[in-house]
Amino acid sequence: MHDILDSEMTQGKFEFFREFHALEHAYDYVEVLKDSGILYKLETPSELLIDKAIVGEPLRPKAILRILPQDFTRVNQLIERMVEQNLIPEEHYLLQFSDLELFDLLEHSDEWSIEDVTLTRKILQKRGLEVSTEQIQRMKEERYQKLREGKEGEWQGMIVYLICIFAGLLFFSPLFLLGGLGMGYYYWQDKNTDPEGRRYYTFDAKTRKWGKYIFITGVAFSILYGILLLLGGDTVFGMFYIFKR
Repeated sequence: MHDILDSEMTQGKFEFFREFHALEHAYDYVEVLKDSGILYKLETPSELLIDKAIVGEPLRPKAILRILPQDFTRVNQLIERMVEQNLIPEEHYLLQFSDLELFDLLEHSDEWSIEDVTLTRKILQKRGLEVSTEQIQRMKEERYQKLREGKEGEWQGMIVYLICIFAGLLFFSPLFLLGGLGMGYYYWQDKNTDPEGRRYYTFDAKTRKWGKYIFITGVAFSILYGILLLLGGDTVFGMFYIFKR
C-alpha cells in the first residue's frame, strides 16, 4: 500500500466519520456508541442567522460525528449488524436500482453509507444473487487500495495556480501569491481518511510532486515580494528600475 499514514492513527486524534443534517439521527448513532463504550466527539456547528434569512435552512450539517481511527471498522460492523436485523423498507430508493447498479455500489462502497451497502447486499440476496462476505471484503480491499494510491490532480488547475504565483509577484498582489501557495500545499500535503480509519494522501505521487514545486515556487516568490516591499518597489518592473538606479 502506498502513502498510508499509519503513524497518524493515534489514540487521541478523532477523525471525521459522518455528518448529519438532522440532530435526531446524530443522537441515534451516539446512543449506539455509548452502549458499546466507543469514544466519540459530536460537533454541532453554530448557525448564522443570515443562513436562515437567505436560504431558509442552513446548508451546513447540523452535526459532525468524529471517532478514533482504530474504531472505524468496529463502528461499521455495529451499524451493519443493526441494518441486517431490520427489514428492507418497502419504499427504499435502492429497490429501484438494477442488479448491475447494485453491484457497482458494492464496488464503490466508500462513496455510500454502510447502511446502503448492507441493504444492497440484502436486496441482491432477495433477488437470488448471493454475495459472500469474502467477495465483499475483496472488493473493499481493492477499492481501498486504489483510494490510498491517491487521485490524479487536474493539471490545468495546477498550471493556473502556478500562473497566479507569477502574477502575484509581477503585479504585486499578495492575494494571488497566497492563493497559489495555499493550493500548492493542498496538492502536496492534503490527506483523507478511508472507511477503515487509515490516513492517506489525497493525490497521487506525481500530483504531489507538482504541488511541492508550486509550493516551493510560491515561497520563493513570497520572499521576493518581501524584498520588494523593503526596497519600496510596487511591481517587478519597479524592482528592475530600483536595481538599475
